[in-house]
Amino acid sequence: MRKKLLVFAVVLILVIAVPLVIAQIAQETQNIHVTGTANYPNLPPGVTPAPSSTPDPTSSPTVKFSLFFLNGTAFPTTINGNSLYVFVVDPSHGGSQFAGVNPNEIMVRNDGIVPINVTANAVNVNLPSDMSLTFLAGDSGMHSPLTVGVGQSSTLYIVIEMSPTAYSYTPHQTFSYSFDMSITATQT
Repeated sequence: MRKKLLVFAVVLILVIAVPLVIAQIAQETQNIHVTGTANYPNLPPGVTPAPSSTPDPTSSPTVKFSLFFLNGTAFPTTINGNSLYVFVVDPSHGGSQFAGVNPNEIMVRNDGIVPINVTANAVNVNLPSDMSLTFLAGDSGMHSPLTVGVGQSSTLYIVIEMSPTAYSYTPHQTFSYSFDMSITATQT
């Protein structure tokens, strides 16, 4: 009886400890700081930013990824909002228009040794108090997470929408904003 109890205790410890250890080493996150100004209506991006520095070499060796523009230029860690398509909703035209919004396309290359699931969200959001931000990310159907095989690349689509929280806004008002796009890859 004592031997069975000891075996059960060891198995229970392994069942709890192994997933916790794996979860600690099988993830990488990259943050991209976005700043800009916008008004109603917002204009689409016009300039591709300069390439970024090389990815952080201190990240996990099993889960690793790189971000690129579609033209192959490395995606920088700081970007001007005018280089992204940020859709600013004019509530006088019926609110959200996600169906007509052009998504931003970021190529994700899996540089690690395991398949990864990639998710993205907005953090450290800094907007005027009368504005809200909606951030969607995923595959071409906007399903999240995006799955990328070892050595493969896939397109991460990101839709960024800002809208007034009240109808008492000033049309064509210019405002400043900033947020970080936090892109995280985890082992599948």
